[in-house]
Amino acid sequence: YKPSWEGISQFKKGFGGNVHCYPESFDLIYHSLWYRVYLLAKKLRNTI
Repeated sequence: YKPSWEGISQFKKGFGGNVHCYPESFDLIYHSLWYRVYLLAKKLRNTI
C-alpha cells in the first residue's frame, strides 16, 4: 500500500476489494562483481 495510491485503493474497496500488504523484496547477491555490472547497466539505461 502506497499513500500515493490512496484514490485507487479507495476505488477498488468500493467494489469489494481488499488491501493486502506484502513484505518488500530484496536482492540476494551471489557475485558482487556481476551485481555492480548490473547496477551500472541499470543506471546507464535510466539515463538514456
